Amino acid sequence: MSEPNAQAPADTPHGRSSLGRRRLAATVTVIVCLALAVGAGMALQHIRSPKAQALAQAAPAKSVVTAQVSRQVVESTIAGTGTVQVSASETVPVPEASAARTVLSKLPVKVGHAVKNGTVLAEVSGRPVIVLKGAIAAYRD
Repeated sequence: MSEPNAQAPADTPHGRSSLGRRRLAATVTVIVCLALAVGAGMALQHIRSPKAQALAQAAPAKSVVTAQVSRQVVESTIAGTGTVQVSASETVPVPEASAARTVLSKLPVKVGHAVKNGTVLAEVSGRPVIVLKGAIAAYRD
């Protein structure tokens, strides 16, 4: 007869029974499976198919863009310093006006036609004669 307080003999050299080994193996298996599932879920967040990548990089859909219009003066002032130097000079001949050389070169307005301010009446020696209405006569040498 066996004694009631006697311990069961150990089935393994480490003192664990086969039931304890199975529980330990099941626990380790569950932990490894959970770790693999969490790792796979994290990896899948960073992996995208080519179609998903193309959609993420595509231009947004066309839409109507509106803005309220306001009337204002837009200006910008830039201040700077500099030096101006002449790199080359050119002599431009100016013809002298004289009665002997004055030529009526063009007469675009016919006699009797109405004229407005800014109309070219004639060209004298290639220079326009323009209608300038005003209280004071406008002239140049």
